[in-house]
Amino acid sequence: MPALVYLAELRLRTGDRDGAAGLLAEVKGMELTPAERDAPAKDLATAAELTADLRP
Repeated sequence: MPALVYLAELRLRTGDRDGAAGLLAEVKGMELTPAERDAPAKDLATAAELTADLRP
């Protein structure tokens, strides 16, 4: 998952909003256990920030 969030950030920074949105949707749709969600908490926070940046 961290690689997907990083790639989404790169796509957003290079103007590929659709590509970033697709990756962030994929991350959001991942089925993770509570323990799995705790481990990459920073990555999930970054994904949430990037998703907010995509809103008009």
